[in-house]
Amino acid sequence: MPRRVAGCGLDTDRGGRRQRPAQRQRAAGGVYTLMGRPTKYDAKIHPGIVRKLAARGMTDEGMANVLEIGARTFYDWQTAHPEFSQAIAAGKAQPIREVEAALFRLAVGYDYEEGGRQRVKHPDIRAIEFYLKDVSP
Repeated sequence: MPRRVAGCGLDTDRGGRRQRPAQRQRAAGGVYTLMGRPTKYDAKIHPGIVRKLAARGMTDEGMANVLEIGARTFYDWQTAHPEFSQAIAAGKAQPIREVEAALFRLAVGYDYEEGGRQRVKHPDIRAIEFYLKDVSP
């Protein structure tokens, strides 16, 4: 049976460790509610925002600043809300695909028109080296 510690609203268990009211209810098998500030997370709004921010190449800390939350809260939201985490991953994948396509285009060369004349951009040796190092280690 927990013992009441006078004046602090906490109980102690048999080992002398303090327990808060929610811990007492959990230990007794009862239903408890968490106290504290309600979350600012909105499943209808936040995944769309972070998808667009990630697509612009923004860092996690930058996205947290835009959402006006701390970085720790941002990572907690990723853990607690799978749709939030998936939106970030999808947003970050888009610019990576675009850069890969541009690098490939430089590596193989391409034709373009300039001033009404047809021009050829020959393959770039540095782009070929970088692409091969990245694709086949």
